[in-house]
Formats: sequence, structure tokens, C-alpha cells
Amino acid sequence: MGDVHNFAIVSIGVKGLPAALLPPIRLMNENQKPFGTEAAALMAGFSAGQRVIDDTLMSG
Repeated sequence: MGDVHNFAIVSIGVKGLPAALLPPIRLMNENQKPFGTEAAALMAGFSAGQRVIDDTLMSG
């Protein structure tokens, strides 16, 4: 079996609208390499999504 690479792709949308509000964001670890585990990728994606939403709400 080949190497497994874990990346997070964050896409933010609004229920009922067909398109995302922002283009998808691809995340890697701080060394610009894939995350070591699926859990690390999921948590990074979740945290990034929260920050984008918080920043959008604060600036609006």
C-alpha cells in the first residue's frame, strides 16, 4: 500500500445556496507537508473554518 497523505480542504457555504461563499482553502501542517494523521487534518480544518467564520462576522 502506498503512502497516505492527509490534507484538509475547508469550504464554507450557506444552507440553501448552491455555491460556497469563499473558494475552498487547502491546509497543510506548518512545514507545508501533509498532516501526520487524519485526526490532525480534521482538527486543522475545523479550526480554520471557525476562524474564517469568526473573522467574517467580526468584520461585517
